[in-house]
Amino acid sequence: MDKTRRNHREILIRYGRLAPHAQDRILDQFYLILPGSMSLQGFLITQTFALVTGSIGIALFASAILLAIGEGQSLAKSLYCCFVIEIIWVFVVMHLNYARRYREKPFDITEIGLTNDELRLHSRNIHGGLILDSFRWQDISTLDFVEGIVSEKNELSRDHIIISDTRKHQARLFLDSLQTIEERNILRAFIDSNIKQIDAQKAMTGLTRTGKLADVPFTKLWSQALRDARPRLHTNALSTDIRLQNGRFTIKGLIGGGGQGAVYMAEANDLSENSIVVLKEYVLPDLVHDIEHKDACEQFEKEVHLLSKLNHPGIVKMFDAFVEDHRAYLVLELIAGHSIRDEIQNHGPMPYTVVLPLCQQMAVILEHLHAATPVIMHLDFSPENLMLSPDRKIKVIDFNISSEENSMRTRTVMGKQRYMAPEQYRGKPSVRSDIYALGATLYFMLTGLEPEPITTARCRKNSRNAEVIPESLDKFVSRATALDEEQRFQSVAEVKIELTKLIQELRT
Repeated sequence: MDKTRRNHREILIRYGRLAPHAQDRILDQFYLILPGSMSLQGFLITQTFALVTGSIGIALFASAILLAIGEGQSLAKSLYCCFVIEIIWVFVVMHLNYARRYREKPFDITEIGLTNDELRLHSRNIHGGLILDSFRWQDISTLDFVEGIVSEKNELSRDHIIISDTRKHQARLFLDSLQTIEERNILRAFIDSNIKQIDAQKAMTGLTRTGKLADVPFTKLWSQALRDARPRLHTNALSTDIRLQNGRFTIKGLIGGGGQGAVYMAEANDLSENSIVVLKEYVLPDLVHDIEHKDACEQFEKEVHLLSKLNHPGIVKMFDAFVEDHRAYLVLELIAGHSIRDEIQNHGPMPYTVVLPLCQQMAVILEHLHAATPVIMHLDFSPENLMLSPDRKIKVIDFNISSEENSMRTRTVMGKQRYMAPEQYRGKPSVRSDIYALGATLYFMLTGLEPEPITTARCRKNSRNAEVIPESLDKFVSRATALDEEQRFQSVAEVKIELTKLIQELRT
């Protein structure tokens, strides 16, 4: 008896988006605690239905009395028509308000029921609830994960799983409608335990993702993981062949890093276009260090937010982000080549004929950042963060200290001192701070020397090969690194104009 009950015990997980109002969220939480109770939505619909039914009864009763006493059929018909119109109106308004308030339709799925025999799709938006469909585990023929694209107009652009069975029944489960990581893991565990006849690895991998960057609950999901109170499994740097995200990523080697995190090369098992990726790691402080933990979480969230907005061939691409074992990870593309710093250290200063075309690429990238809404300032535009590919293409990496211009938070002074503008030292950076860093980087590329902190760079004054650096180029670098913001180039657009003039001048 106990075994039969256990096999048929149904576990319910919430499906759908939480109501946007605080009072409704509280009632939703009560609903999660008592899954057998009626939801707030169901209560409203039921009460409205009772009100309308009562109105109909009263209308019919009043009409019958009026007819019986001979007060005229016209009045009875008028009352009857009015109540019919009222019923239609109530239902229309109720449906529109419901759809607007809860972002669900009256008969949408509100719960997923899981037993050892089947998966059930429930709707409790009406009194008593009903099962919209069910799928026996042994009859499921396909279980596909579909990665969405960024689009607000088409709901199929959201990440979802398609379930099909031998009866040719089909259902879509959208990942952003699964409210918590715990509920995703419950569903994943049932799939792993009960589906043996097909390969469900891709669907299970999709469930482990914290969500597409454009999904509503993305921040909520990884924030839950960030607040995980369980002890760490790994206290040192990750060794080769360690698997993360239930086998999604396999560590292949350490690229670099320090005490606050590391950068790893990893093999991705679910990114067909890029099997080798970079995992940039943030080691999060323990929860007992609440302030440090909060700051680290905010830093991670900010970098995820910024990279998710950027799509440019000159900027490193982010595929995903996740949190595991008190470490946060950015999944980034692996860039072929090496940094500008490595190039200079290995081969010495670059001739200006090579530097100027690279500077044009850098200016285009900065212009893209500064054209964002709100404006994005990189604030660490330095030789370490500029990657040079074998075909001489520049890519910018590391948005760890980057910021949006409208950020009102008091900034801590961060960045590489030799490449920081004076206003950045004061915690008041602007887009012209990136122009200063661009000028300081040009100085390093042309001379092979580190620029002096808070100094206007003079290439011909300090370089051993000053005679091969044109005076007009020296003036260009000096203006870019002017200590007074007003004397500097005021925008990257101005930098590009002057750069074009300079190149044309040097060609003649």
